[in-house]
Amino acid sequence: MRIEGVGVNETRTGIIDVMKAMGATIEFLNERSSGGELIADIRVMSAQLKGVEFGGETIPRLIDEIPIIAVAAFAEGDTIINDVGELRVKESDRLAAIVEEFNRLSAGSGVELDRPDCVDISYPTFYQTLEEA
Repeated sequence: MRIEGVGVNETRTGIIDVMKAMGATIEFLNERSSGGELIADIRVMSAQLKGVEFGGETIPRLIDEIPIIAVAAFAEGDTIINDVGELRVKESDRLAAIVEEFNRLSAGSGVELDRPDCVDISYPTFYQTLEEA
């Protein structure tokens, strides 16, 4: 899958660093600057992920992406995430929400989105990109 025009400032790429540590194949292509920020096209290829442990200085670089890292549930081995207590005191207890949603997934036979149009503003071509991947 290729995602074009992604901000790759090092203060925002914690999730990419963690995913690479898990064995993900991620490449930056066409690196350039836009509005003083480094951007690139990102190519992600299928890979078998393995569990990792991370925390400390990585957390501020991916605090909002911790729910996405829940993909670690499908990795080989355990993933241990340290220093994320801040997620319990955000707008909601995000850690509890992640656990709750994974429990729902493990009990259900499929996933149905109540509002599939929720991606229209931030990623209007999401479903097309997903189909092409």
